[in-house]
Amino acid sequence: MNDTIVACSTPQGKGAIAVVRMSGMRAGEILAGVLDIKIGDPRKSPRKLCRRWLVDENKNKLDEVLVVFFPAPNTYTGEEMVEIHCHGGEGIVEVVMEEMLKAGARPAKKGEFTRRSFESGKMDLSKAEGVLRLINAATKDEVKGAAKLLSGEFGALLKTLRKDMMVGLARLEAAIDFPDDVDEVEQGTQGIGSMLDKAQKIEKSIRKDSQLEHDIVLAGRPNVGKSSLMNALAERKISIVTREPGTTRDAIHTMILLNGLRINIVDTAGLMLRELSSEAERESELVAKEKIKDASVLLWVMDFSEGDFEKQKSMLPLPVQPTMYIVNKVDLARSDQVEHVHSIQDEGKMMFVSAKTGQGLEKLKMKISDTLIEEYGPASGIPVSMRQKDMICRVKESLEQAGQRMRAKQIELAAEDLKAAITETNCILGESLEAEDILDVIFSEFCIGK
Repeated sequence: MNDTIVACSTPQGKGAIAVVRMSGMRAGEILAGVLDIKIGDPRKSPRKLCRRWLVDENKNKLDEVLVVFFPAPNTYTGEEMVEIHCHGGEGIVEVVMEEMLKAGARPAKKGEFTRRSFESGKMDLSKAEGVLRLINAATKDEVKGAAKLLSGEFGALLKTLRKDMMVGLARLEAAIDFPDDVDEVEQGTQGIGSMLDKAQKIEKSIRKDSQLEHDIVLAGRPNVGKSSLMNALAERKISIVTREPGTTRDAIHTMILLNGLRINIVDTAGLMLRELSSEAERESELVAKEKIKDASVLLWVMDFSEGDFEKQKSMLPLPVQPTMYIVNKVDLARSDQVEHVHSIQDEGKMMFVSAKTGQGLEKLKMKISDTLIEEYGPASGIPVSMRQKDMICRVKESLEQAGQRMRAKQIELAAEDLKAAITETNCILGESLEAEDILDVIFSEFCIGK
């Protein structure tokens, strides 16, 4: 924390401008040492863009730059900070960095600027992780969700819940110490119920997945129309479609956006469901089964013309949750079969579509979207990490157990459950971390310069 760090905060490559940022107790001093400041020291005009020449140790001009000096403590990191806006050539950026390093700065590590912000109390850990989520957001809904972390909305919900738990714990402790004066059983049970409601609302508001894309895997027997269905969902030709079975041998991927969700559609080889003699067929089935096992949602595709849909459903070799059963080629249905098709679909057992005509595709897309939201949370939900998700689950479980203890009049044990829930909440906020290694893991996911 005593070092002054420097990094380029814009992507590598050639561009109009690049931004080099520096933070630390010597940031202003180092800046003044690498500039021609005959017309004024930028430190005397804080938070204002100043045009100056970057110079080397012999005062040779290197680049005309815009610089801004931010005095501590009202900065992103809480320390003195500097930004240099130079021209965006790779050589120029290298020269700027070289001069700063020679003047006494050192290269920043991944996420070190944001980590300093966290460690100086400028943001709690949930907001710090929101920075990373916002950088990685690729859709408007993902931006909205990340903003709930960065703005402190998520942290505020947790702090409100924690305050309620601490008040509840104090009352339970009083009931334990002064059982003749304080009767907390009935009120305590109601209070824990209210806390549990808040914890459940927080859980429902989050995106409960660590991945940014969802794998929607198309699987089924050969020639049921998986590749045609993939092309129809993607609205462009991705997979080869022929009447010959076994055209798809490998897993084919394409990404689409669906109601703000990033969806990776995966077309797999048809499963023969018999002993295979060809090495290529065996390998393609192994790949298909691996994709089925890892699917966020599995679409088990069946052929309308083969009939006996229950038998086709039973051919799914691996149980996957959630699975949607899709009957393709419904355009082949005769007029006397249409009513039966509608009755089965209304019961929610299967979805009938036609990749050829587009029938039922919009309903299928909506069903995929609804299934993902139910399973993982809304696209604009708060995008928590696996660490945060697990801790939220443990908070909820501790509160559920505390409620059971209160109903059994086990006040001492209920108090211990509340303490455990408070500890987990503190860990989400980064206020009670037992190991430095946790912070190292979190901030190692950031890019250098942030």
